[in-house]
This record gives sequence, structure tokens and C-alpha cells, in this order.
Amino acid sequence: MYETFKIIVNDARVKSIPKKQEIWSNILSTLAKQNGKFLNQIENVFEEMRNQNIKINIVHYNILIDACAKAKKPEKAEGWFNRLLQDKGPEAADVVTYN
Repeated sequence: MYETFKIIVNDARVKSIPKKQEIWSNILSTLAKQNGKFLNQIENVFEEMRNQNIKINIVHYNILIDACAKAKKPEKAEGWFNRLLQDKGPEAADVVTYN
């Protein structure tokens, strides 16, 4: 499955696929539904979004933090939570973030 997403991400890089947040949210969400199995890949996609200047929003952070929890990596979840607070400010975290 991740190979398919690598192709999509590569196409986005090469062909400048529109930088729609929904597309990236769907990629992250689909990978995250695998119970943490693709945590490293989710982090890679997240960083690729940054590299392509995709506007990262609270939904993206929540997907990533939830994937860390599902992968039983609380230290990574905390790290991404802290990065959210640094990037967006404390008011950015919502009820989903805290659950």
C-alpha cells in the first residue's frame, strides 16, 4: 500500500499536482488507519507536505498524533504535539488533539 502512496507523492513532486489539503489529508488518513503500521511513512508524507509548502493544519497534526498513539509511540506523539504548539500556537490544539 505504501508503494502506491510513494508514487502519488512522487507524482505530486514531479507534476506539481494541485496542493490541495484534502488530498494530503486523505493520504495521511488512509495510512493512519493501519493501526500505526505505517508511522514512519506518515511522518515522511507529513515532511513532504512541508517541503512542498502545503499548508499544514490541525487535521494533519491530529492524524499524525493519533497514528503515533496507535503505534504505541507516546514519546513521538508528544513530540508532534509540541511541534504543533510551536508551529500553530497553543490555541490550535482542539478536543481531537487532546484525545
